[in-house]
Amino acid sequence: MKQGSIAHTEILAVDPGFTGALAWLSYDPETDTVSVRAVADMPLTYTKGSAKPQIDRDALVSLCQNPIYNPTLAIIEEVGAAPGQGVSSMFRFGYGAGLVAGVCAASGMGVRLVRPQHWQKWARKRPGKGAAREHAVDLFKDVADKLKRSKDHGRADAILIGYAHISEQLQRAPSMKPHGYQQIGIDFLAPRASAILADDAGLGKSMQMIGAANKAGHARILVECPAIGRVSWGLQFETWDTTGRPVYFYPFESGRKIPNGPCVIVVTYDWLSRGRNREKFIRALNAAQPFDLAICDEAHYLKTPTTARTKATYGARLDRKNSVTEHVAALWIASATLTPKHAGELYTHMKAILPEVLVALFGGQMPTKRQFEDRYCIVRHDGFGLKVEGNNPNTIPQLRDAIRPHLLMRRKVDVLKDLPPIQCVPLPFEVADKDLKAAAIDAFFADVPGGASDDEFLTLLGQAFADPAYAAKRRALGLVKVAPAVEWIVDFLTQTNRKLVIFAHHRDVIEQV
Repeated sequence: MKQGSIAHTEILAVDPGFTGALAWLSYDPETDTVSVRAVADMPLTYTKGSAKPQIDRDALVSLCQNPIYNPTLAIIEEVGAAPGQGVSSMFRFGYGAGLVAGVCAASGMGVRLVRPQHWQKWARKRPGKGAAREHAVDLFKDVADKLKRSKDHGRADAILIGYAHISEQLQRAPSMKPHGYQQIGIDFLAPRASAILADDAGLGKSMQMIGAANKAGHARILVECPAIGRVSWGLQFETWDTTGRPVYFYPFESGRKIPNGPCVIVVTYDWLSRGRNREKFIRALNAAQPFDLAICDEAHYLKTPTTARTKATYGARLDRKNSVTEHVAALWIASATLTPKHAGELYTHMKAILPEVLVALFGGQMPTKRQFEDRYCIVRHDGFGLKVEGNNPNTIPQLRDAIRPHLLMRRKVDVLKDLPPIQCVPLPFEVADKDLKAAAIDAFFADVPGGASDDEFLTLLGQAFADPAYAAKRRALGLVKVAPAVEWIVDFLTQTNRKLVIFAHHRDVIEQV
């Protein structure tokens, strides 16, 4: 099994249903073995006059806070409503699953949700009734006496959920080691309260920021990003976070209330720019524990001081007062194109996160944007007004020297020795039409049996390429992704001076793009 090291060696795995269970698993790196320390059925209680059970909160708290096991991470199965399940049953189940996650978080554990398809793949769960118990016994002989009954399937699932997580983390550990230049970025960011990361696209800015947050011990993190990057940040934290912070996409998953304790809140510039959202979000922030760190991704979105998103992030006067970053302890911004046109676009960021640097450059006085541009840019009158035409080569070195301690910028040519010859970087898109997305995905995987191994899935996929009906499903899935892809393409072309080559398998997809 051994591939690398993992962050959490003591975990609690939970099948959160009323017939579910809890399993405590431990990984010993010295012997490279996984063991099941204990397993328990989900504690239930019955209210007077009702035959339907509820999760026993007090008993659950006692189990989660048992000092004998002391897990640092809880892995909880993320399940939806079953076909034909009534509204009342769905509410009870949802309440119970939320209670489990809340108790685990309140007990000091990081919380991660895992979908059934995901953990079943990593656990190599076999199809068929009773298969989970058989597989769990094959993996852990000493739990056989705890899985004798057919109703012990919840215990088996909990064990396999934990085993799947440990297996996945060990398999992924080698690829999760930062490149040399990324470790330099992590070490650069971690001790700083204000910093700018301006690496080229594709060099792993998100990974470096998460790694630095891990190193600095930042438990509560606020991430602001474009709408197109929302899903990607969730995946990045799932991959690189070593502390198990739960990730919430505000305002949808976390409601209007921001949770206390370790967490990541992801909010988009677009949402903050609309209506009274900024005021609502600031009230929610003020009602919760302060955040240790705010990350502003694609910070070139904030280069104009008068836009709603910039005011929401940096404040109306760029002093961060009455803004979403007012009370954060540290603020890091990232962009591969921080100043796409001229150095004057740096003023907004410097006044917000490096005001002392600006004041020092201008002899103890805070300059206006015009004064900043007059010194560091070439400004001409074109007959209609003043126009910035580029950087002033005589003064730019002074600005570069002043900002160097706070900015890290590498181009791909600088780190080629650390990069593979070809990089494949997935770009996750969020499809606005959820029903259309669900229909396309369900049709795509309709013929794949549950619990299929990776090899079986690839074999079925290869056979399907010759099936005309399957080709139509692939085309439908491609068309679903056109709208978010176009949004990303337009942003890339407008924010950079680079060219872009687009390939697609289906002609209809290219025509729509």
